[in-house]
Amino acid sequence: MGFVGYAFAFAPQPLDGLPYWGWLGAILNFINGLIGNAGWTMVIFTILLKLVTLPLDFVSRYKMKKNSMIMVDLKEQLEKLEKQCKGDKQLYNQRMYALLKKEGYSAGGACLPTIVTLVLFFFVFSGLNQYATYRNAHTYNELVIEYNQMVTDEVDEEEIEKRLIERYNELNPSWFWVKNPWRPDIAYAEGFFNFIAGINPIPTYEEFTHTERKSNYGVGAIQIPATDYNTGKDDYERIMGPIRESKGQGNGYYILIVMAVGISFLSQYITQKTQGQPSADSSMNMESTMKFMMIFFPIMLGFFAFSYSTVFTLYIVTNSILSLLTTLLIKYIVEKKMKQLKEQRLAAVKYRRQ
Repeated sequence: MGFVGYAFAFAPQPLDGLPYWGWLGAILNFINGLIGNAGWTMVIFTILLKLVTLPLDFVSRYKMKKNSMIMVDLKEQLEKLEKQCKGDKQLYNQRMYALLKKEGYSAGGACLPTIVTLVLFFFVFSGLNQYATYRNAHTYNELVIEYNQMVTDEVDEEEIEKRLIERYNELNPSWFWVKNPWRPDIAYAEGFFNFIAGINPIPTYEEFTHTERKSNYGVGAIQIPATDYNTGKDDYERIMGPIRESKGQGNGYYILIVMAVGISFLSQYITQKTQGQPSADSSMNMESTMKFMMIFFPIMLGFFAFSYSTVFTLYIVTNSILSLLTTLLIKYIVEKKMKQLKEQRLAAVKYRRQ
């Protein structure tokens, strides 16, 4: 069957017809089928994704460093060119770009890593929201099946609650201190902060139905005596109520949220310090934009980590750590290559002067 066929064998029907996140859901289902934990599934997925994008990241960083070296080598020529143009900015830009192109300067390479990072971020963000809806509905349906079977077998109520809790923990195990990986890593909050989603690891009926209305994955009905039968909220509470009580308040301790902001900021800072200045010309100078991104991007990630699932925050944290490590590794490799390239350029200049 092969890897792709095996991955889609794990993918449920609701993933069909939604290709932009269906592939993501199929891969996550495959990994989760092997590991059995949503948190570690996302860590492994992020590592695999980083390995796929690593060559592009290396090429982009190499171009940045090469651009920086070219600008240093051409500094004197650009100064002479500016005097020759006598304040004619348009003429200067035309001649400058022609000179840079001749020397192998690549303007597009400077911003490519940021664009790729943002595209992947929003792809994973959108896909995980859809996938989380499916996982929550799937878990609830499995519990409904379990409940209906126990009702048929005439299991007593206390034993039913015990088995439902055990089954839930099998379907959705905790990740270290986080009780439910599909909820934010936040603690219980009183008073003013009650608006925060996720003060309990188990979603309320209102939260559950709010997401399920956007899903084409059906939710099963429980089987109880007709005289005691109520649909909707009563069904949900009969299943999830005991599980909510067993989990208690608070899904986490904000640890991953702090890590998401801190590591992202550190990664951005080190990246900017190691990639060099792409251009001495103000029209190509990205310094102010990069400084803005160094502040804005970690804050944005912190907001998403605070508002969405721990699984998504794990993607942020793991990706930031990997970006930090790969930046240092790429810096070492690129500097060696730049040293060789500089020696070649100096040798070429020396040869032309002879």
